[in-house]
Amino acid sequence: MTENINAGDALSRYANIMANVSDAITYEFQMHPYRSLIDVAFVILIIWYLMNKRKTAQPQKLSKKQEDEIIEEWEPAPLIPEGENIDETINAQTINDKPYTLTSAGSVEFTIEGKEGKIVNFGTHNFLGFVGDKEIVEKCKETIKTYGVGSCGPRGFYGTIDVHLDLEKKAAEFMNQEGCILYSFGFCTISSVIPAFCKRGDVLVVDEGCNYAIKTGAHLSRSTIYYFKHNDMNDLERVLKKVTSDDKGREPNNRRFIIVEGVYENSADIAPLKEILELKNKYCFRIMVEDSFGMGVLGKTGRGTIEHFNLNPTDFEVICANLENAFASVGGVCMGSNVVVEHQRLSGAGYCFSASLPPYVSVAAIESIDRLETDPDSYLVPLHKNINLMKSTLLKKIPFDKMNLTLVHKEPCPILHIRLLDDHPVKQNFVALRKQLKELSANKSANKKQLKELEQRFYEERSKLQKKFQDVVAKCLEKKIAVVCPNYTHREISLPEPGIKISVSSKHSKEQIETCCNVLLSVLGEVFSQ
Repeated sequence: MTENINAGDALSRYANIMANVSDAITYEFQMHPYRSLIDVAFVILIIWYLMNKRKTAQPQKLSKKQEDEIIEEWEPAPLIPEGENIDETINAQTINDKPYTLTSAGSVEFTIEGKEGKIVNFGTHNFLGFVGDKEIVEKCKETIKTYGVGSCGPRGFYGTIDVHLDLEKKAAEFMNQEGCILYSFGFCTISSVIPAFCKRGDVLVVDEGCNYAIKTGAHLSRSTIYYFKHNDMNDLERVLKKVTSDDKGREPNNRRFIIVEGVYENSADIAPLKEILELKNKYCFRIMVEDSFGMGVLGKTGRGTIEHFNLNPTDFEVICANLENAFASVGGVCMGSNVVVEHQRLSGAGYCFSASLPPYVSVAAIESIDRLETDPDSYLVPLHKNINLMKSTLLKKIPFDKMNLTLVHKEPCPILHIRLLDDHPVKQNFVALRKQLKELSANKSANKKQLKELEQRFYEERSKLQKKFQDVVAKCLEKKIAVVCPNYTHREISLPEPGIKISVSSKHSKEQIETCCNVLLSVLGEVFSQ
């Protein structure tokens, strides 16, 4: 039966409810005054937010004519705004510049489109003279008849061919390692290996003189990166102490690597691996060595920088090298224990997501390694003889001090750099801007706009020096000598100075080396006297 409630009864009930609520609020304020004030403040804030919440504005409907006018007037922003391509600036290049095009194999001599006669090649890394070798070419032809040209598949998806496994076995045995993994591109080897082992929270201690491939891999790993001064063992130990200072005797819970090049491409220098190995053991780090310019060149049998110092390869956790220098092929290898190698088959991005190396290129690398292993003296003795001859002839013929030049080289590196001394008149503005930029960058409170403007001026001044050395290359080419003015990216942690790079091969003759030195003397004097 439904109860009949008149208006008076209802009003009385509501009054009782309000009285009870009021008593409860009063009690709360008496017992918990501060909490009650916070509650009231939140209620007031919510009410204010709801009352002041803006309504979403409805988009204005445009007519067809208005839409057409807007579309007609719209211009997309350039992908690279004018004046903001820093790499183009520092390398004194424009998008219309075209590289020289070879019309023959890049061996000790080659021909170039638009140039008459043969050019003597001191520009590419054909250290052992395997480029264009007739027997290797014939082996490659036979391989193409069997396997075709490309693989069209990654190693994990029907891209593995028996010659890939043969090359991995050959490289591992050559370097006295348990295993080896083959990558399809030299640059991607070390830049894939580093992120395969190092993640966020791990620590990388890297020589600031390392090549860009190493720095790219370090960046991709998202690890904490510390750079130490090039080949400075005191600075390396300072960084290692800094990293380990928070351990306080506890076992670290992250991975820690020292990363160096065996032979530094940008400075023709050799890493002091013996001292680095001692520091690695002292501070319980692992070590990666990128030895693309040491493997096939240094050591009694060409096994690289590690053999050069008579060290045990198994003391180095990871050894990488590309096959694009001494072995005149394509791709790269990473060698180490079976655990290190097998881990990369699912974690090495360049291995997992790239089509495997063309079979005939793998055969070319196998043949090159086999020849060096069978008869190292036939290749290494003339190479080292030519390196010494090139250096001594340059020093004999070119008055470096008088011309304010410097020869950057450490024996027995197969590459040499010629650069300007800081007191060269052409370099004065560059040196002054470099000093200002270093000081301003060290100032944490520096104005960002001012810093950017100073960087742009520095890059423009560097571009002028780069253009001078590019003129040297062009004039040398007119005299049938090919040398190189290397290009770099502004993302280099330590941007190398402009200069000329000379690469020596075991196949160069004494006459070719002397001709190269005479041409450089003449051209350097002509360009830098202007």
